[in-house]
Amino acid sequence: CAMCAAGSEPNADQTACDECGVGYAGTDGECGQCAPGRAPVSDRTSCELCGTGLAGNNGTCAQCADGEQANNPLEPTLCVACAAGTAGTDGVCDTCSAGMQPRADRAACELCQTGHFSASGETCLACADTVVGGVPHGMHTPDLVQCTVCPDGTEPAADHSSCEACPTGTAG
Repeated sequence: CAMCAAGSEPNADQTACDECGVGYAGTDGECGQCAPGRAPVSDRTSCELCGTGLAGNNGTCAQCADGEQANNPLEPTLCVACAAGTAGTDGVCDTCSAGMQPRADRAACELCQTGHFSASGETCLACADTVVGGVPHGMHTPDLVQCTVCPDGTEPAADHSSCEACPTGTAG
């Protein structure tokens, strides 16, 4: 009798050595299932952490879908939706820049619509006129990042993307 090579174990009747099964690895003629978030290396002699954008159980790793990432980089067992303010593909989520927000499918970031803004990259909000202390303030967002008060003598354009001079005969 001879010891089975690393990455293999005896078959049921111990007449030959078979490669460790899917999700299993081992040495000294014994194969064991890889821990959650790990899969066998190519020669099935040991297990390694699922790679970036992958997650799994039962000794196998699978690619996370667009808009998802592994739940835990140290034990990637599940794919979960990209966190608020992030989006991505191939299991990797990145932060959306200011002036943007994640698309509904979280696979990419999209620019805020005209008249909307996002300082954090999480969600685009409408840049609407406000009233502070009983005084109305016309607001605009020229950069999609901040919503600011129009200077005296102006009012917001209809889409709140800029400020325009007050019409003839009016002041503000």
